[in-house]
Amino acid sequence: MAGLFSRVKVWNEGETVNADDLNAEFNNILANVDATHSEGYSQNLSQMQSTEDPGAVGTENLTQPISETDEIKRIRFVLQRLMGTSEWYQAPSATIATLNSSISQAFFISPNRIISGAKSAVSSQPKFLEALSSGGVKLLATATPLNLFINGVLYTISTDISLTGLTAALGSSNTATLADTFSNAQYSKGVQTFNISGAGTAFTGQIGNFAAFKIVNGGNTEYFVGTVASATQLTGLRRGFCFDATNTAIAPITLTTGHTITILKMSYIFVTTAGTMAVTYNPLRYGKTNPAGAVIGDYWYDETNSTWKTYNGITWVVANATLIGFCAQDSTGATVLARSEDIYQPFRLV
Repeated sequence: MAGLFSRVKVWNEGETVNADDLNAEFNNILANVDATHSEGYSQNLSQMQSTEDPGAVGTENLTQPISETDEIKRIRFVLQRLMGTSEWYQAPSATIATLNSSISQAFFISPNRIISGAKSAVSSQPKFLEALSSGGVKLLATATPLNLFINGVLYTISTDISLTGLTAALGSSNTATLADTFSNAQYSKGVQTFNISGAGTAFTGQIGNFAAFKIVNGGNTEYFVGTVASATQLTGLRRGFCFDATNTAIAPITLTTGHTITILKMSYIFVTTAGTMAVTYNPLRYGKTNPAGAVIGDYWYDETNSTWKTYNGITWVVANATLIGFCAQDSTGATVLARSEDIYQPFRLV
């Protein structure tokens, strides 16, 4: 391998070497000591196809001295082995991108999913969304970056992001009464349904929707989620499921008949391809066809095209975002609970 640049001066026999010429030549060498001006190892076909096995872990080829040419041949060997081709520069039959797409389609893997992020210190539960008692929600990503796919493209968020100014819950007609019979010592964590009575319009306006709730027993407060099935029943209850503003799991409390249940404001949180957070307060929609009755700010997961879309008032457009979890606000605007979207990583090609 040689330098691909010319000398500044060629001295004649017997010529006196002066300082200016000598300094100029050294400066010329220093200015051209880079990859652009160094000769490669493809001057002919034999060189171009030359590779060298660097050995395996524990049986490394450490023969010295080793030249830049030897290093190039070793890198070519590894490339050739990765691609499975006869020559290191030969086009492979499939790329990482096409393999990723094929596997995703074969196993019905969503192109919008969470790969990794912050987790609970006491379990593997993802915990990268933090409720802010001052109002809003924070994405925790500085200590542990959030890696997620949006429309099949991997994005990494490596700094914390806060989303503030979230809408507060209604402050009136927002309660119902627990109508089930419970003993004072009963946590009833496994109960999936609560019968209720006296539901206000904030409850009845959410019939059929996933929602968040608050219930108080003396000095103990619990926040939980479920579905408002009717004016007299909450179903699909998930208790001990969310985290509070100190990022601590919210434990179920003991229950007795007649406790007041308050409905909260549900907020669904997305991360966009621009590295920002977005929110919708409307129930999420899923399906293969455009949902009817959409309003601005609705989000719909288009199952035909496997992508999140949002309604702009005229039509559904690609949201360039994916869901990362939800939080809920009380009537003061404080965010009292948050839950991160589950991590989904059945395979890895990145």
